[in-house]
Amino acid sequence: MTILEVQKLIRSRFTMAEAVEIEKAIEHYISRRVDEEVTERHSELEEENASIRLALEELEESIKDVKKSMEVDDKVQELFPYARVTHTNVSCNEHAYNSGVNDGHNAMRTPAIG
Repeated sequence: MTILEVQKLIRSRFTMAEAVEIEKAIEHYISRRVDEEVTERHSELEEENASIRLALEELEESIKDVKKSMEVDDKVQELFPYARVTHTNVSCNEHAYNSGVNDGHNAMRTPAIG
């Protein structure tokens, strides 16, 4: 049923004064319900927004940690050129380190992957 059909039905069954009061009451009810739904949805969106912000902060913190780890890896690589650095774990080709020989493999840097 459309709004116009409801209006005609109300006006046909009630006096003009009663119909106006009924229409006002209906408008007030609809307006209140819309406001309630908008407020409820707004609250849901605020909760989602807070959750997304928290996840973003955690991601930014993880990125900082990875960058710090990579800086440590770079420092270890500088100090131990024959070391193979993998996410702050250092292994060394003993022969190459002791003899000063670099076979091209043992000094290769492996990117830090967490």
